[in-house]
Amino acid sequence: MARLEKKVLGELSGRIGDIVGRTRYGKYYISARPAKYRMSKAPHEVDKRNRFKVNGLFAKAIKERDVLYRIWDLKKAPASSAYNKICKVNFKLCGTERPTDKNLITPDGFPLPVESITFLPGKIEAELMPFDILPNEKRVVFILLASFYEPKKQELPYFSLKHITSYDLDELKLTFNLNSTDKQIADLYNKSTVFLAAVTEDANGNILRWSESVGREL
Repeated sequence: MARLEKKVLGELSGRIGDIVGRTRYGKYYISARPAKYRMSKAPHEVDKRNRFKVNGLFAKAIKERDVLYRIWDLKKAPASSAYNKICKVNFKLCGTERPTDKNLITPDGFPLPVESITFLPGKIEAELMPFDILPNEKRVVFILLASFYEPKKQELPYFSLKHITSYDLDELKLTFNLNSTDKQIADLYNKSTVFLAAVTEDANGNILRWSESVGREL
């Protein structure tokens, strides 16, 4: 691979013939494409590629929720970006077909005492146990990501990820309400996994702490 000091070819991105151009960390590179590439069909290599795909979709879903992405950006870890941190932590936790209840939507945080999570028609209910809030924490935000899997129709993707953003809190009972789109997606699948976490903020909306990620198969 060669690095260009002057972009004599302009902004080449992608492949032209046997030449591949890309920009990495603000620097421009070109390289020759291998003459032949044979994808391994060894079971462990196939599993690795499948897990890589699942992990990418899971990381993308986390990135779409701004507060989650900011949390990963705050986490101190040897990775170049929040997205890479998410991928690095979650890769080995993914299954070859879907995310598992071991996957994490937040890095390690304070314990979130969840007694139960139940999927009911049109809603997901979570029963919490008491947990401490610090004096400067003025707001607690609860986040739930649902993974619907095992499709009822063969042509559908094996799983679909959806943030459930509308919820009510009655003392220690959280009720996440599915909107019409959420319900349509949920109805296409037989099973689900949910990932729940909490984030605390100060009066200005700055993130102070986040909880561990709680995953449950429903």
